[in-house]
Order: sequence, then structure tokens, then C-alpha cells
Amino acid sequence: MAMMFPNLDRSMGPSDTLKIECGACGRRSTWTRKQAFALLGAGSTPADIRWRLACAGCKVKGRARVWI
Repeated sequence: MAMMFPNLDRSMGPSDTLKIECGACGRRSTWTRKQAFALLGAGSTPADIRWRLACAGCKVKGRARVWI
């Protein structure tokens, strides 16, 4: 089940994954806790992530849907 979260550090356990979906083209990606912390920072919120990421496929920025 998808879960909204306050920030990555408070919400992701060692075996959790961050799911990311482009709102423009539907491309999906899954990152481990280690990858998410390294690329986004442990304190990142869903809003931070949405506005920082650009889709690797269609290059649209700011349309990411994220959940754990």
C-alpha cells in the first residue's frame, strides 16, 4: 500500500523502497533507502523530491509522484 511520508529519514526502514512515477509519461523507478538518501538526502520531503527530479525518459521536471 502506498504511504505518504513526512521525510525519507523518518519513514524509510532498511528494506523499504522509494517508488517514483512520472506524472507526464508514466515511467517508473524504484530506489533503495541507500540510493534515495545518497541522491536526495535523508531529510527530503515528497514536495522536495517532486520539484528536484526530472524524468529520465521525457525530461519533464516537477511532475514526479513519490511513495514508499
